[in-house]
Amino acid sequence: MKATREATRTRAPSTAAAADERLWTWPFVLALLSVLLLYGSFYLTLVALPKYLKDHLGSGAATIGLITGLFSVAAMAPRPYVGRIADRGDAHRPMVVATGIFVVASALYIGATTLPRLIIVRLIHGSGMACYTTAAPTLIAAIAPPHRRAEAMGYWGMANTVALALFPALGLFLVGRWSYPVVFATASAISVVSVIVTVLIRPYRKVKKSAAKLVTTAGGWLERRVFFPAIVGCALAVSYNIVLSFTALLADERKIAGAGFFFTVFATSLFAYRIVGRRLADRRGRWVVIVPGYLSMAAGMFAASLAHGFALLAAAGILTGIGFGAAQPALLALTVDLVPLERRGAAMASFYLAWEIGAATGSIVLGGVAQALTYGGMFAISGALLLGTAIMLAIRLRHFPVA
Repeated sequence: MKATREATRTRAPSTAAAADERLWTWPFVLALLSVLLLYGSFYLTLVALPKYLKDHLGSGAATIGLITGLFSVAAMAPRPYVGRIADRGDAHRPMVVATGIFVVASALYIGATTLPRLIIVRLIHGSGMACYTTAAPTLIAAIAPPHRRAEAMGYWGMANTVALALFPALGLFLVGRWSYPVVFATASAISVVSVIVTVLIRPYRKVKKSAAKLVTTAGGWLERRVFFPAIVGCALAVSYNIVLSFTALLADERKIAGAGFFFTVFATSLFAYRIVGRRLADRRGRWVVIVPGYLSMAAGMFAASLAHGFALLAAAGILTGIGFGAAQPALLALTVDLVPLERRGAAMASFYLAWEIGAATGSIVLGGVAQALTYGGMFAISGALLLGTAIMLAIRLRHFPVA
């Protein structure tokens, strides 16, 4: 009996430690489901909006780029404030607010039949994305064990990827089968479910808030220690936004059928990489994954710029999917690595502020390029930006290694 008690006391700490090492907890599953639904709503409107502007409002590429970019402009301002809230131990509340904003904004698209109305809706919608993408990665980083953080960020990306595989094609199908208002109403309904799922993470929030009373929030609204990965992320944001917003228009310009299926190819490649290479950045290092990811993404953008048939466009989807699947979660994990626990919210705010600057600038500036040249020229310039960034990183890391 005494030996049994001794064995029990010996096993107890290891069992508790094992529980602390678990990634797949109920809060983590709920968080991923929330991401899936929120981004599903987002992608439905994202792929439909450029075609809506072109077909119903007669907008050119420059105007489409401007309207698309305004979403990112609106997402800039709230990020430092939301990051501050997250650093005080409440990453949950901004997520709930964000999903509520998505419900309202998605429904408002139905009545946005003029450019001024559409601009207002885009600004509202963008503020919701700012709240969500600043708070949600902070919460997921807190849930994950430190040595599995990049893997957790990869699963965050996978949830996004599943949404990308399903909802853009669904959006284009709904447009062709019914109408744009049906797309926007469906996006709003999906956001309602996202609100419900996000609210259910509340028990986890209570635990974290009680623990967070011991955490100070000294420091600025932004975190300078993550400026380098944030700036590097700008080039990735430019290309990612162009892939999502303008691939359908590139296919229309070149009479390539199957634009909706491109997103499935892109997302499947992205998902496949994150299954195979989900722990590579944890084992080999963040930059070892980021630089090849940028090179793959650049190759995909060049392939898209040359595509006049679906085969090459599908190849572009594979390359860009692999590249983004490698680079983005490693950048997010690196951003969290560089700061202490109490500065993760500010770090995410800084990273995504730079991300939105890249997305907005790319859409607005390269939208003008597309109108002056072609959509193919837009993709080629984006590929050159990625290639230049990858070369700069390779040189810097060879002579001046960074964390």
